[in-house]
Amino acid sequence: MSNLRDLLRQNVVLALVQRNITCPVTGEVLDVRTCVVLTDADGDPAGVLSQAGWRAIADGTLPDVLDKLQAQGIGPDQATVKEA
Repeated sequence: MSNLRDLLRQNVVLALVQRNITCPVTGEVLDVRTCVVLTDADGDPAGVLSQAGWRAIADGTLPDVLDKLQAQGIGPDQATVKEA
């Protein structure tokens, strides 16, 4: 069952990248292999950002965005966040 769940998750992330094309924060073209996946409270993919876009939010450059994400129970999948 885990393989099916992983496959479904990969396809949802791919669809999110294809729908957005560019990071809403930085304007960079998104790559399914390197994007930061934002997950909802259930752990399901809810959005995607570039690594630089997530760093801008996490570093406090965009505190209002971070507050809104946290209020909705949305946060990054730590497995997709890479250190700068």
